[in-house]
Amino acid sequence: STKLNMMETIIDIPAQNVITQDNAMVHVDGVVFYQIVNAAQAAYQIRNLETGIENLAITNIRNVIGSMVLDEALSKRDVINAQLLQVIDDAAHPWGVKVLRVEIKDIAPPQDLVDAMARQMKAERDKRATILEAQAYRQAEILQAEGEKQAVILEAEARKQAAFRDAEARERFAQAEAK
Repeated sequence: STKLNMMETIIDIPAQNVITQDNAMVHVDGVVFYQIVNAAQAAYQIRNLETGIENLAITNIRNVIGSMVLDEALSKRDVINAQLLQVIDDAAHPWGVKVLRVEIKDIAPPQDLVDAMARQMKAERDKRATILEAQAYRQAEILQAEGEKQAVILEAEARKQAAFRDAEARERFAQAEAK
């Protein structure tokens, strides 16, 4: 007779290479949490339950991540986990098993891709810095030009006032002389 453990069990899914829809190779591993809910089915419907669950997980990780582009695979881990849980739980049901959780532990893109992404982010930051510097320079030039314009206007106003006062003084002088 076979002894079965009815407690929640964890299976490590070994790391494997998976190709995304946009042909990027990623290194993926995970864990599956399951529990036997029907001992008779678990004993008689499948020869090696853990191997069966592991193979289901591996196959479906390839399917789910293979249907995504790299950016999705890296950013939507919760979506991947939910899809895997649904599919693996459905497939394991006839074996008297309830799959409780599936967690992708790590999705690692190849190093050259990581390096390229880092270079892209740096280029983006450099571009933003250059734009901000150019905008600041332009603003400074505008303010300086405005200041110079204002100075010329004030100087012209002062000359006009001075000329007006000079003319007024000459007029008074002429009136005084006439008297």
